[in-house]
Amino acid sequence: MKKLLVICIAFLGFTIQTYAQHKYRMQEGLRIGGHIGAPMRDVTDISKLNFGADVSYLVQVTHVFAVGGASGFTQFTGKEVGLDGLNLKYDNFSFLPIAVSGRGKFGEKIFFSIDFGYAVGFQDDLDSGIYYQSKVGWHNGFIDLFAYYKGINAASERVVSVDNVAAIGGGIAVRLNRFIK
Repeated sequence: MKKLLVICIAFLGFTIQTYAQHKYRMQEGLRIGGHIGAPMRDVTDISKLNFGADVSYLVQVTHVFAVGGASGFTQFTGKEVGLDGLNLKYDNFSFLPIAVSGRGKFGEKIFFSIDFGYAVGFQDDLDSGIYYQSKVGWHNGFIDLFAYYKGINAASERVVSVDNVAAIGGGIAVRLNRFIK
């Protein structure tokens, strides 16, 4: 009887330990996703939509915080603007952000993250610049649903002066390391 009790207690302890390790690692891993939003600040005069793809890899540091890297592709669609009887169509413009990322959690399902780095501009008349993004969202260990605010300090030589490219919106990401073993 004592052996059975010891085995049950050991099994229960092992199960709790495994469950705790699983919950501890829910911030960690490879994530890919997409986002869509509305331009803000200086860029609202020349763009009507922001969308793109994101990828990040995070390593758990504590039970509530993970750090890693993030990258992706973000595009702002050009807008048609009437100016003194002329219709001007602004071209789309895009960036490749490369950033350090930090992610924390409030409770079991709510998370926040902050990315800070550099965004490489792909157009001749739009410079690269400092990149920052904050997110807050919900996750279930597999899927992240989030709201974001991003900014890029990039000077432009376009007809309308643009120094601060920014957007606010939402997105979804999938945690892939649940499938990759």
